[in-house]
Amino acid sequence: MVANQSADELNEEGNSLFSKGKFEEAIKYYDQAIAAAPRFVHAWNNKGLALAKLQRYDQAIACYAKTAEIEAKFFGVWINKGNAFFELKNFDEALRNYQKAKEIDPKSALGWYGEAIVFHNLGKYDDAIKSYDRAIKLDPRYTDALRGKGLALANLGRPEDAIKYYDKAIDIDPKLVFAWNNKAFALQSLGKLAEALECYNRAIELDQKFVLARVNKGDLVFNQGKYAEALNSYKEAVRIDPDYAWAWKSKGNELLKKGESEQALMYFDQAIESNPKWAWAWDGKGSVLLKLNRNDEAIQNYEKAIAAEPGYAEAWINKGNVFFASGQYKAAMDNYEQATLKDPNYSWIWVSKGNELYDQPDYDRAIEFYKKSIEKNAHAAVAWRNQGSAFYSLRRYKEALDCYDRALALQPDYLDALNDKGNVLLSLQQYDGSLECYDKAIAADRNYVWAWRNKGLVLARLRRYDEALASYEEAIRLDPDYMEAWFSQGQLLENRGRRDEAAKCYKEAVERASKAIESDPPPTKAVLIDAWIVKANGLQFLGDIDKAEQCFNETLRLDSKNGRALGALSILYSEYRFAFDRALKLSLERFDIEPSVGTKAAVAENYIEVGQYEKGREYALESLRDAGNENDEASQCFLKFLVICSRLLGGQAADGDVAQFLDYYSRLKEDFRLDEPYWSFRGLIHTIKSSKCNVQTIFLLVTLLDLMQGRIDRRKLSLMPTA
Repeated sequence: MVANQSADELNEEGNSLFSKGKFEEAIKYYDQAIAAAPRFVHAWNNKGLALAKLQRYDQAIACYAKTAEIEAKFFGVWINKGNAFFELKNFDEALRNYQKAKEIDPKSALGWYGEAIVFHNLGKYDDAIKSYDRAIKLDPRYTDALRGKGLALANLGRPEDAIKYYDKAIDIDPKLVFAWNNKAFALQSLGKLAEALECYNRAIELDQKFVLARVNKGDLVFNQGKYAEALNSYKEAVRIDPDYAWAWKSKGNELLKKGESEQALMYFDQAIESNPKWAWAWDGKGSVLLKLNRNDEAIQNYEKAIAAEPGYAEAWINKGNVFFASGQYKAAMDNYEQATLKDPNYSWIWVSKGNELYDQPDYDRAIEFYKKSIEKNAHAAVAWRNQGSAFYSLRRYKEALDCYDRALALQPDYLDALNDKGNVLLSLQQYDGSLECYDKAIAADRNYVWAWRNKGLVLARLRRYDEALASYEEAIRLDPDYMEAWFSQGQLLENRGRRDEAAKCYKEAVERASKAIESDPPPTKAVLIDAWIVKANGLQFLGDIDKAEQCFNETLRLDSKNGRALGALSILYSEYRFAFDRALKLSLERFDIEPSVGTKAAVAENYIEVGQYEKGREYALESLRDAGNENDEASQCFLKFLVICSRLLGGQAADGDVAQFLDYYSRLKEDFRLDEPYWSFRGLIHTIKSSKCNVQTIFLLVTLLDLMQGRIDRRKLSLMPTA
């Protein structure tokens, strides 16, 4: 500062520095001017302008407020203060200041323009247009207002009208690059691509550093499939402003999704050439290489991304995914662990990958991933619930119940957990508890369709048949495509002797299952498997055994270890094909995958059917002990039936065996048909027919057939002879 400089001179020095872009130095002179003359409004206002240039808007607003305090009628300061609030996206305060400026000078276009841009940014385009019109009326050559009205019209879906106002702005100032860019965008929306390209080129010609036009031009030619030309346009944009590198990333990913892997590779390579420290570029290239099945190279690129930016969690995730897809789960987990350490927001990966393993299905490994998720966040109800589902699929019911209870403790109205807990209790034959769970789910959401169907299953077990049918009907009303509900309703109707109605339900189930199988986009693997099984069962009950067999085989093609399909196909071969060797092979496969009382009982029955009575009795007795431990009365009845059957057919009958045989059978006919109407002893009857025709066997067969037809009074069974 030169000695004895006046406040005016100091202010002018500041203005000179301001015009040269030296804003920090300018502020020092404005401060000296203010120190010399504390009420010097122009120095306060100019200091605010310099601070705004430095994006220190809060400080700028304080300077403008001081200016207005000194001279409330200072028009310009209200505009400047409005602009600062606008930059801070405080649109209410910005509008208040612009309107104050309008009050001071209603004939100035600036106040109207300020009001217009606030309305514009609030999406109030009609109000914005009215204010733009007032500004244009006051200043017909106000190009910003003309262009602003064009943008508002474009946002209202009126590109033709928008172009008229861009042209007016260009007529006034042919070098107005933003107007050329906006006109190009409007032409592009009208499909006039050649004219749009001319406008982008004109904007670039006027200002070689106008990045937005280069990016927009790149987008235009990219969408025409001119990827190399687009790449050059983006390259120039990034050279001018590296922040526009997102265009390479965005378009590279877009090409990858389109399956244009080689073109995508070109984009990521260009990004890497521009800046080898961009982790996202290495990561993107890795994803392209993975798509090209160049897995080792993909891993190398993910590692380069990590080297460039160790905290780039996405690269850790993607590297883990390569290992996961190849079954290297330990390596995958190590990488996911790193990702979640770098960014806890990626903790979802544990549940996501657990779900993938569940769908394979690989329940044991799925549990490992769910446990890891719980370790990271014990309050994640979804991880507890999903872990419960995996335990349930492994028939580890106690652990499943514990998981569901933990999920419900965290989220009492968690519908899926309530429903799944009900399913476990249903499997354990704890019908009252199961029904309570389904009722709670329905009370929380009457449209929760799965609980209605499952409630029907429980009510059927409790022999509350009318209520069960009502539950199935409600499930179907809520979701007419709910194939399992149609199937369950068909089963119950058939069990009640309403076979015509049952057939209609089976047909609906088959139709809905076919719809799911053929849907576009395709369903998940789990849904697809369910659909094939429902379709197979429906066809089987409708008597189309050949097609049912095809559907079961299609299920096993998708999942060779699917226990339901193996069991159902085994029954089909036994009950309908009398192909007992094949039935036995399938039931043994299922038992290896899902060892349980039920699967061991199926093996016992199949051994009896192939004439290996001792082996069948051995399996039946072993299973009977397990059933006793589980308090499973229905299974115990069935297994006792098989033990006696094996003795009768093996010529080792004991006193009272026939009477017990018939007693157990009549009880089974009532209990088992609730769930499996196809379980009709056809296979065993065929075995009896093929056995030695002694008097006892013939009597057994005739009695069994008569009992199935309802021609024998069960009260007389105890009077029948044993030989």
